[in-house]
Amino acid sequence: MHEIPPASGLEPAQPQPAGRVLSRSLGLGIKFVLLVSTILFLTLGAMTVYRVNAQDEKLQAHLKEEGTILGRFVALISPEAILAFDFES
Repeated sequence: MHEIPPASGLEPAQPQPAGRVLSRSLGLGIKFVLLVSTILFLTLGAMTVYRVNAQDEKLQAHLKEEGTILGRFVALISPEAILAFDFES
């Protein structure tokens, strides 16, 4: 059989470690964009978690306050209704 000579005359590429392939294949601009995107993602994610927790605490405090106010209101009006046997109001 005939041996087919290489078309370009270049030797096959040697396998490179994974980290070196990534650093060689990405340009400096893309690396900068990835760095800025990662920093923004982490910062905005942390701020979102903080704000959601703060809002949750405020909502729970508001609900407890409303419950306390309603409880006091019911306690104020209940004795008269109970003593007068007024179960409809």
